[in-house]
Amino acid sequence: INLLTHQQLSRRAKYLLTSSVTQKFDAFSLAAEVKNSSSRFDGVNHVLDEYTLFNLSISKKIDPQWTTSAKVNNVFNKQYETLYGYNILGRSLMLELRWQDKGK
Repeated sequence: INLLTHQQLSRRAKYLLTSSVTQKFDAFSLAAEVKNSSSRFDGVNHVLDEYTLFNLSISKKIDPQWTTSAKVNNVFNKQYETLYGYNILGRSLMLELRWQDKGK
């Protein structure tokens, strides 16, 4: 909020919420995340709608040094904008293979 005019700032949501939960099972880990953004102004005549996104991920520890994971962002393929006229990437999948030196 602009402290002088008491108006919402352009391109800034009044409310942002991110919440996640993770469950670990031996070598596996499952996670779910929810992100919500309230509506916001983008210029004089444009209001960007509120949106909620859901993300899911799973990871597996292969051995003490190697982990693999997969994450699906925007599970329900929500169409939204963070800047007027510029669409955001829809559903996406990221795969990762990670090595971490444990040293001796």
